[in-house]
Amino acid sequence: MWLENLNEEEKSYKMDYLGAAIIGIATILAATSAYYSALWGGHMSQKYTGAVTTLTEASTMYLQGISDMNTFEFRDFQDGIMFSQFQLAEDRNDEENARFYKGYLSEPFQNMIEVDGTDEEMEALFKKYDDSHATAIRDYETRIDSSIILWGESYDMINEGDEANSHGDKFTLSTVLFTVVLFFAGMSAAARKYKLKLIYMVFSAVTFLASVIYMLTIPFP
Repeated sequence: MWLENLNEEEKSYKMDYLGAAIIGIATILAATSAYYSALWGGHMSQKYTGAVTTLTEASTMYLQGISDMNTFEFRDFQDGIMFSQFQLAEDRNDEENARFYKGYLSEPFQNMIEVDGTDEEMEALFKKYDDSHATAIRDYETRIDSSIILWGESYDMINEGDEANSHGDKFTLSTVLFTVVLFFAGMSAAARKYKLKLIYMVFSAVTFLASVIYMLTIPFP
């Protein structure tokens, strides 16, 4: 090897030049790793924030949809009972109880029974009422389904945030590995004996190579 023709002092100078090169490159790569770690950290925060916002929106939409549907169905159930009692009172010509039960009917139902039409017309009105009821139920179900979809999106964001956090941690570890490279290269430059310089430089070079390979295996943001 070409180093065999050099004395120990000249070998030390060459080793110092190599150490300086490794220190320079390792410093740049350490800064790059720290930068990418920060980028992944920002991406993680963005995903977690979006997940919390979306999950809150989904929960609000779901609870509101369930509440509205329960209120609507209870009102419809109440209309059925009150209308039945109203008809019984009407059949008995009990005007007082008829007015009482009619007062508990919903406004659409009251408007419907106040129509004095033929059987066909009344049947058409009841069908229209049933259709509007079915449409309202579908609307509530659609809102609930939409909230469930939002829940899925929020959990996807959480998973993406976890993944970004993992990548950021790996770049942080990469930064630490490059600081180890700097340590060994610095110790090599500080050592006076050539053999000691060589030992430190071997550790520095091996750690440098392993750090570069590890860094390249991490996805970049």
